[in-house]
Amino acid sequence: MALPAIAPTGQADLPVSTTSANVQIPAAGTPTQVLVSNLGPLTAYVVLGTSNTVAATVDTGTPILPYNSLPITLGTNTWLAGITQGNSTVLRLTAGT
Repeated sequence: MALPAIAPTGQADLPVSTTSANVQIPAAGTPTQVLVSNLGPLTAYVVLGTSNTVAATVDTGTPILPYNSLPITLGTNTWLAGITQGNSTVLRLTAGT
């Protein structure tokens, strides 16, 4: 599957494990989408939110398979949370328009 074009405006890494962690999506350039890339060998589950209280669960998060990327439209969301079912992985967020 081809990923949509994105003009990058900022980037952040989010290490995730069996406890939910979150990161603010880089706001430079007023991004409208974020490309979330799973850099590790485990499926990660993500959810968007509007504050640093956002938390992901395996049951409610959107899965991102190992070594794959998922483009997400932001809307009013400014935070992303992630979690895995075991060990750890890193999610790379590339924000853009």
